[in-house]
Amino acid sequence: MEESLPKKLTPKKKGLPPELTNFVKNYSVYLIIGQVVVVLLIGYWFLLRPQIKIMRSQTISFTQESDTKENELLKLKEKITELDAMLSAYNDLSSIEQEKINATIADDLELEDIFAQLNTLVRVNGLILEAIDLKEGKSTSASSRSQRSTSSRAPVETIKTAPAGVEEADIELAVIGVTYPALKSLLASLENNSRFFDVQSMNYNIKDQSLSLIVKTYYLSK
Repeated sequence: MEESLPKKLTPKKKGLPPELTNFVKNYSVYLIIGQVVVVLLIGYWFLLRPQIKIMRSQTISFTQESDTKENELLKLKEKITELDAMLSAYNDLSSIEQEKINATIADDLELEDIFAQLNTLVRVNGLILEAIDLKEGKSTSASSRSQRSTSSRAPVETIKTAPAGVEEADIELAVIGVTYPALKSLLASLENNSRFFDVQSMNYNIKDQSLSLIVKTYYLSK
């Protein structure tokens, strides 16, 4: 008799429980969708969300900058409109009136012309110009000048700051033989002169009939 060989035992494969297998089969689509949703949420929170914040911040900054530029542009347009109106009014003036305006602020300091004008203004009012001194680019305050004399003083209105593109020069005058009517006449002459003279300080000694006067004149910077 032939001896029978023992049969090889093959291990049984352990599978998922039937209940779990059925659950996976029935809800596999939903599980995949859930996984996709989780991946998208993670990607949004760690990748997209920071980028969105940056884009929003840049958009707000750009909007604010745009508003600022727009306001500056509106102001510039208003200034251009104002200048156009001034130019139109200037062009409507006669040639004589235009020459008077052009003479108000000279193109240069023109020392000889300034001295001649001031000397003429003093003489036509019956006064004597004893001395004249130019202090280019310096402003002499009325308070510092008034401390040097016990003369009577009159308040004057001055321009505090010259506009851009305009230079200043202070001129000190010493005038003698000054009576009160002559003083008023001299100030009126300075005010009505074609070239602009701005009185900075005035010291009038009634007893000696002497006048120390500082005027400021203006000219276009080169």
